[in-house]
Amino acid sequence: THDLVLWRFNPHAAFRVLTGHRDWVEGLCVVPTAPGANEEVYSVGSDGLILRWQGSSELNTDLFTVQDEVVGHEGSILCACYSRDLGMLVTGSDDCTLRLWPLGEPVDSEQGGGGEGDE
Repeated sequence: THDLVLWRFNPHAAFRVLTGHRDWVEGLCVVPTAPGANEEVYSVGSDGLILRWQGSSELNTDLFTVQDEVVGHEGSILCACYSRDLGMLVTGSDDCTLRLWPLGEPVDSEQGGGGEGDE
């Protein structure tokens, strides 16, 4: 399967398995949230998807559910990182593009703009 597996140091078992991607998971990024807010984690994969995972319970922050599924690259997404300075998620793909993701809307790295038809 193509699942995201969370590990705590335990040589015998995975801590959590998160199911959502349809192909290999290539990268993972934890994004800082406001104090008291549920933790957010982004995963990217060979399926071209960016999945936003969020802690699904105030009582048990170890449970995560998919909150958003974003498609924006034309190929596999190979890496992701969070830029604290920009406040954006940055992704890189085998379609030879980097994309900046503010509030769920991509900004094309070459154009600095991002909407459809900007290319």
